Amino acid sequence: MKKTLAFISAFLIMAVSSGYLPTEAAAESDYSSEVSMTEDGMKNAEESVRAFVDRLYNLVLGRNPDPSGFESWTRQLLSGERTAAQVSYGIIFSREYSEKETSDEDYVEMMYNVMMNRSPDSQGRVQWLSRLSNNMSRLYIFCSFINSSEFSRICSDYGIIRGDISPTENRDKNADVTAFVNRLYRLCLGRTPDIAGLNNWCGSLNAKDQTAAEAVRGFVSSEEFRNKNVSNEEYVNIMYRTLFDREADSQGKAHWVSCLEDGYSRTAVLRGFVESSEFSALCQRYGIERGSINIGGWKKNSDGFSIYYHPDSEKLVKGYSKIDGVNYYFDDEGILRTDWSRLTKCVNTSSSVYSYADMINDISQLQQQYPSLVTVRTLGTTADRRQICDMVIGNQDAAKQIVIQAGSYATEYMGSMLVMNQAEELLSCYWNGSYSGRSYNQLLEDYQIHVIPMLNPDGIALSQNGFDAIRSMSVRSRIMEIYRQDFNEGVTETELNEYLRNWKSNALGVDLNRNFAVDEWYEQDAAKRPGCSMYPGVSPFSENETKAVSGLVDSLEDCRAVISYHSSGSIINWKYHQTGEFNDKCFSIGSALKNVTGYALSPDVSDAGGFSNWAADVKKIPAFTIKTGNGNPPLEYREYESIWNANKNVIPYLLSSLG
Repeated sequence: MKKTLAFISAFLIMAVSSGYLPTEAAAESDYSSEVSMTEDGMKNAEESVRAFVDRLYNLVLGRNPDPSGFESWTRQLLSGERTAAQVSYGIIFSREYSEKETSDEDYVEMMYNVMMNRSPDSQGRVQWLSRLSNNMSRLYIFCSFINSSEFSRICSDYGIIRGDISPTENRDKNADVTAFVNRLYRLCLGRTPDIAGLNNWCGSLNAKDQTAAEAVRGFVSSEEFRNKNVSNEEYVNIMYRTLFDREADSQGKAHWVSCLEDGYSRTAVLRGFVESSEFSALCQRYGIERGSINIGGWKKNSDGFSIYYHPDSEKLVKGYSKIDGVNYYFDDEGILRTDWSRLTKCVNTSSSVYSYADMINDISQLQQQYPSLVTVRTLGTTADRRQICDMVIGNQDAAKQIVIQAGSYATEYMGSMLVMNQAEELLSCYWNGSYSGRSYNQLLEDYQIHVIPMLNPDGIALSQNGFDAIRSMSVRSRIMEIYRQDFNEGVTETELNEYLRNWKSNALGVDLNRNFAVDEWYEQDAAKRPGCSMYPGVSPFSENETKAVSGLVDSLEDCRAVISYHSSGSIINWKYHQTGEFNDKCFSIGSALKNVTGYALSPDVSDAGGFSNWAADVKKIPAFTIKTGNGNPPLEYREYESIWNANKNVIPYLLSSLG
């Protein structure tokens, strides 16, 4: 009984909606009595539903319905369990129809006949076949047809509820997006899409998770595309076809191929196409956001080092580069070596006792932090096996040179700290420092600066740390012999380490500032044996230290100036035995150094046989001995600030004035 009532209720609903029974308004106007279902009315409705099902079987499957299927579909429609759309779907997407393997043309023809009761018009046929060729599903076509006004009329004529079915796959959500993705498969990969991939790409584009530019990049950076190993020329052809929807013009093609051969990445070339007006128009045609491609930027290489790719070419940046206002240096492998916005202070200026170990550590840090500007060489080795370091700053290929030297006397190690500080100042301010209107990088472009911070490291070690600083047994024996003689002869009355604190010579007892080959060496009335000072050696250049620094100067092509730092007196020695124009030139530079430092310019001839004496008189190089501070060496730390302020611009001045 309940099933009968449900059937009658469903029938009444369909009958009213389809016009087989009058509406309530019609009943009030046309009838005075309650409407009742007649057997004839029910029979007519059932026949109409049967006719609808029969029509589906014949138009879709090409046969009369089998009794079981016929009764089942009819019953489901009459009961309201299924709509016309659902029953149509069940028959059109049945296994039986699928096994017919109909062509797309036949499928579209059938849809017109079933859903519109007519043959397709030419424009409609082309549209639906185009959608299918772009790999939209047959379900998409079906859903589009059941939503048509023509199918709605058919359902009304048969007195049944039309119903609705929606497509579920991403490829069926937007025909233009699907067409766009389909052409990417065809033009980039040369194949029809796999359905899973098509749905994934369409889903991302429909949800706006990706832009058109990102989708193209995904295709051309895929493993499948890379495995095609297309040439640069063919890659450019693909770009034109995919992003411009045309073949390449000869001039444009030549440009992009040239870029690739010049080291531009393929992604960089893709970026150029993406940002064009032609690709923008193509995206507008498909109703997709164009987007952009960001390339380049900071990355880490396989060893964890920072590298940077140019944002236009995606070339690995090497050498000097200014990025977002910051200056950097990248080595030949593209590894970041110097970041001028994040420099570490290297030279230790916190104490007056600047040691050989401090110098070696500071040189190493400077070389590591500024590899493009610092080269370190060893000019020689001392008697106690310490290195005589030459730190070369600036353009390593420059033809002009300046030599800055300190630490000749063992008590003058503050001078070593000073020249190391000068070197770091040039390096740290390479981009933002300037002198006389020229930046430091411009000043250093034409020069090598040879910095010899500590000519006498053995002597300095002795003065700072006493007898235990010497490692060589033969050298220790020699020092003890010198001390014994000086003690016995009344030169000193102090104990050994106090005696060594005021030591000036090298570890072998030779005064390096009197060991250069000048005329005065043969005439000077100096000590006759090794000692803590004044002994000129057995011959000029008898010592490893003086051989090292003189050998360096001899090797230089065009040394423009020599500065030798000593202590003390706040005075500049410039006059040796120069004459004529060379004398005038030395005086002019000396006078300028006086203005730079605020030190006095000595009027006296200096002829003790030191480095500057030899450089000026023998090599004819403008040479100056700058004596810093005012106390007795070793100088107290409180003097360093004024010494630094007086001398910090000495090297920039020389670079700017010597030409």
